Order: sequence, then C-alpha cells, then structure tokens
Amino acid sequence: MIAHGRAFFLHFPVIPEKASDRVRYTVGPSTYKVRISPEPLKTYDGQPAWGLCHPCQNLIEIGPDCPPGERFPVLLHELRHAWCQAFPRPADDEGDADHYAAMTLAIFK
Repeated sequence: MIAHGRAFFLHFPVIPEKASDRVRYTVGPSTYKVRISPEPLKTYDGQPAWGLCHPCQNLIEIGPDCPPGERFPVLLHELRHAWCQAFPRPADDEGDADHYAAMTLAIFK
C-alpha cells in the first residue's frame, strides 16, 4: 500500500517548477492558477510566507524561497484555503472530515 501511494504522488503533476509553468486546479465553481512567484511572498500583515491564496484573483502563489520538498504541502494548504472560500467549513468534526474528503477527492480527479 505504501508503494502504491508513493507511485501515485510521483506521477501526480501538482506544482509548477518555474514561474513560466502553467498549473490549474478547479476549486468549486472557480479555476485557480498556481504559479511560482517571481518575488518572495509576504502575508497581508507583512510576515514572510511560502504560499498565498488570492481568492479574488483565483490565484495560488508559491514563494520562490519555498524549498522544493515543501511545495506540495504548501500547495495543499493553499488549496484548502481556496476550498473553504467556495464551501464554508462545517462547525462539527464529522462535517469537517466530510468537507476535507470532498476537497481531497476533487483535487485528485
């Protein structure tokens, strides 16, 4: 089972490698572009960030200083923000687990 999971992730094209690469994800009714930012990222309060989700622009940015081995978790984190913009989080744990499962299935389709 572990080998199957590894093979799945090795063949899943998820992250742009350079600024010119085009990667897109459908999140609810929106299509988000994912790109490597040409400049280091900062949060809205000025803190350094490896990733940012811009729902009004349907854009997810990965910072150029984000190590390649961290880009996949950062992308998943930012996709979760995008998903929560489209589908607000339920208040209960079971609903949240279903919410997460639905997001995961949609990402890997």
